[in-house]
Amino acid sequence: MVVLLAGFSGCGFLTGGGGVIAFKRDWLSKLVMPVDGRLVPVNPERLRAADYVLFYYGANWCGPCHKAAPGVVDAYRRLKSMYPNFEVIFVSRDHSPEEMAIYMAKTGMPWPAVEPQTAELMPDVLAAGGSAIPAAVLVDRTGLILSSSSQGGKYVGVQPVLEELERLLKAPDAIPPTAATSAATPVVRDSVAARSIDKTKETVSKAQDNLKRAQDIQ
Repeated sequence: MVVLLAGFSGCGFLTGGGGVIAFKRDWLSKLVMPVDGRLVPVNPERLRAADYVLFYYGANWCGPCHKAAPGVVDAYRRLKSMYPNFEVIFVSRDHSPEEMAIYMAKTGMPWPAVEPQTAELMPDVLAAGGSAIPAAVLVDRTGLILSSSSQGGKYVGVQPVLEELERLLKAPDAIPPTAATSAATPVVRDSVAARSIDKTKETVSKAQDNLKRAQDIQ
């Protein structure tokens, strides 16, 4: 089940990737977390080590969101201990910070959140989330959208986005894009590997030739 957001003024669903979300100081500096019943600021430096960020969209008034949140929390706790290089940000679609805090407390969310009024400073983030909740959007550290709850123009929910996050984190040769790397990086790595394989083949071939000569002499 999915809940459509009334009065949504964004651009609807994205198609699973290709867009970009800007990490802007005006909302990064306003990240909060509920602690002992009150909302406290979160240092945006917490995101510095994150190669991937998953935006989770939901609200306390949304029944399906209460069903979806435990799966996100479970995935976060399971993956975070093994792969600390990602973070989740809750984008609240509640009507007040108090309602947001209640929802986060009920579901045990252990990650930073964007309050409803702050979310209005994030038109690209809201547009990426689409017109229905619960939803999720996965981006790399540059803000490039890698996966979303809309794939091929259809709403697919949160689970496929979580699965893509896990796949990326577990990929043994994954090198997340950064400002310091380029698309040519994997090609360079493949080229080095190819030269290494060619060198090994050459060595083996010479050894085989030497062995054959030795056998001919005997």
